[in-house]
Amino acid sequence: LLRALLSRAPPCDGEFLLQALSNGKLTEPLLNKLQKVEITRVIFDDVLETDRHVQQALQELDIQKADHRYLSDILDPDNSGSIGVLELLDGIQRLRGEPRRSDIIAVDLMVRSIQEKIDELWHSTHHPKDDVAQKRFPLVDI
Repeated sequence: LLRALLSRAPPCDGEFLLQALSNGKLTEPLLNKLQKVEITRVIFDDVLETDRHVQQALQELDIQKADHRYLSDILDPDNSGSIGVLELLDGIQRLRGEPRRSDIIAVDLMVRSIQEKIDELWHSTHHPKDDVAQKRFPLVDI
């Protein structure tokens, strides 16, 4: 997967990274380069649709074929239009296999936290006077 994607990266980055990966050693210069490489979602989706070796590799990693069309959405959560190589590797690793109960609970807790923050933000923008008064003169039970 990584080789197929890097082969479509800008020539200076792609060639260097492919050569470095072919010798099998992760050196500091290679890691520094990998941190900077971004793959556009268009290229990512094209590779997934057209490269049978990539499709087979993903299936061997326990990533179901039905999920392939959603991978660029999953691996680009900030919707920037590109996927960093290290984000790709981390995301693929997290996607392997069946979801565990801890995965589901972690997502539930994150969603609850986001909901609380949105509620606080909404309250502070729709009731700014109440918010200021509450901070200056908090209600005290007597």
